[in-house]
Amino acid sequence: ANFNKDKKYIKENYKIEDTPVFVKAGSLLALYKKVDNISNMSLKTIVYDYFPSKREDIKDYFYEDDGKTMAYTIGEYRKNYYHTYFDGNRYVIELTGSDKVLDDEIKARDAFFKVHVRDNETIDQVLINGIPVRFKRHDHTKKAIPFLDNEFARDSKTLTFKFKQVIKENYKIELILK
Repeated sequence: ANFNKDKKYIKENYKIEDTPVFVKAGSLLALYKKVDNISNMSLKTIVYDYFPSKREDIKDYFYEDDGKTMAYTIGEYRKNYYHTYFDGNRYVIELTGSDKVLDDEIKARDAFFKVHVRDNETIDQVLINGIPVRFKRHDHTKKAIPFLDNEFARDSKTLTFKFKQVIKENYKIELILK
């Protein structure tokens, strides 16, 4: 990659068959299981794709509606707020709960996390609300498809874990560095 000295643009070269994807460091992307038709979409499972940063402090939200009807026009949608930051020796992700339950949705869902781990770092422990959780480490692979592969990534090693996310509860996820 070539950056100009003012860092206002990036100049990169790609093959015609490549599609570059740029994601801001510190971002948390909320993804859903791949479906062949929007009528099969479900909010019962979510995949969080996290790109850690020691410098960025991000407060944002992701939007959800049923994906099928026009109910969002009468307020049937949810904004899921989150905060990502670095604190001492840990990356922190705070997920804010919501009392808004969308039509036909369960009150809890399976949440899968994929963390893109920097080459020079090792995450030693994962805590959810102060409780240690099991996780898996994965090497990067050029065969991974961005945003479709729940475990592997092209750009980095990954760390994955899962938990049952109750929609109305707050979560503090800590990724502690070695």
